[in-house]
Amino acid sequence: MLTVGGERGRLHRGRGTWSPVRAAKDERVREIRNAVELMIARLDSQLKSKLLTLMGQKNSLTQETEQLETLLQEIEHQLHTCSKSELIQRSPDLHSMITPVNKKPMASFVTALYPQTSKGETLPVSPTLLDNHLCLPPY
Repeated sequence: MLTVGGERGRLHRGRGTWSPVRAAKDERVREIRNAVELMIARLDSQLKSKLLTLMGQKNSLTQETEQLETLLQEIEHQLHTCSKSELIQRSPDLHSMITPVNKKPMASFVTALYPQTSKGETLPVSPTLLDNHLCLPPY
């Protein structure tokens, strides 16, 4: 027999005495698991979205890099194969090849506004939170 306190404060280890405590604990464990699963799903969704954005930016940069390399190879080829007088004659053509690149705005990748991990990601928002402090009600 387990006794706590005096005559009035007796707690007996008997059938059904602990079942409300276990039920409350099990319910709280379910709540926490659900909150964690929701956080994982939300973070996974944000990760996928960010990865798609980054892959798109990477593809855009790769395409732009290839275009610049092609232009550079063409200009270098003409510089190495043409005489100075030919280069002077072709200068308007060379200039027209380079001007669009110069005028083209640099790719500015505006990062999408993703909500920063909220305090709720670290500590799930629930009725047991008071001023971001976890308060466990007595069972």
